[in-house]
Amino acid sequence: MASVLIADDSEVMRKAIRVRLEAGGVDTVLEASDGLEAIAKVMTEKPNLVILDIVMTRLNGLETLKELRKLQPKLPIIVHTHYAEALKFQGLPSGTTQVVSKGEPLMPAVLSAIDSRQARPSC
Repeated sequence: MASVLIADDSEVMRKAIRVRLEAGGVDTVLEASDGLEAIAKVMTEKPNLVILDIVMTRLNGLETLKELRKLQPKLPIIVHTHYAEALKFQGLPSGTTQVVSKGEPLMPAVLSAIDSRQARPSC
């Protein structure tokens, strides 16, 4: 199916998301505990999708999102946070970003992002 990178400072949250993704058929699940690690893994592992928390150490999610948009503007990114409602009204960097609140179903957004990426013609 695809590879997905989970960037969240909570090991418990990363593992819970991993279980849902693997049960949903995601082939490869990568993990990063902060924004700097997430950027490095995006550049080396080339995931099809990133699930990004906002509150992280070293480089927070919004800063990480901005850097990822510079490096890979078309990479689908799902912002997965307790602050989803506030972020939906705040301007996020352009791109295929979705915002999903922690506690809401994540798999529909993951499947939608992967499907839209696969439907795009490669350049």
